[in-house]
Amino acid sequence: MIPRFLCDEMNGDVARWLRIMGFDCKYIIGDNLDEKLIEICRREGRVLITSDVELSIRASSRGIRCILTNGLNRSQKLRKIIDTYGLKDYIGRKFRCPKCNTILKKVNTDDIIDKIPLYVVETYDHVWECKGCGKIYWEGSHWRNISEYIEKLLSSR
Repeated sequence: MIPRFLCDEMNGDVARWLRIMGFDCKYIIGDNLDEKLIEICRREGRVLITSDVELSIRASSRGIRCILTNGLNRSQKLRKIIDTYGLKDYIGRKFRCPKCNTILKKVNTDDIIDKIPLYVVETYDHVWECKGCGKIYWEGSHWRNISEYIEKLLSSR
């Protein structure tokens, strides 16, 4: 079973990238959230991703699966998560909104012509729409950059 994740506020960039790779990842920010993070992970069976050593110890002592990311850069954090849970073969099976975590739906550009720029309609047959926040994504130059980053991440050791 593919794990679901919850990132604390020190790992917002990790949450975004896990979503881009297709993984369910909640991201919560605010003050004094440790107990709330632990409770969400317990209730929803999520893996806690944190850079807070004390939170990691508290969560682990309560049976919460946890990945401690302190002292690591974003690539190292993602690599640790992918390796720990054997996720390499699951990357890209789904597309999730990096903003809100909703699974993206592939739609024909002609079906949403009023929501996207004309050059997108003229260039692409389909786009991905988020039913959660309404954002629309297409395979622009950023797509290539994302793909290259993930490819480099997976080949690094």
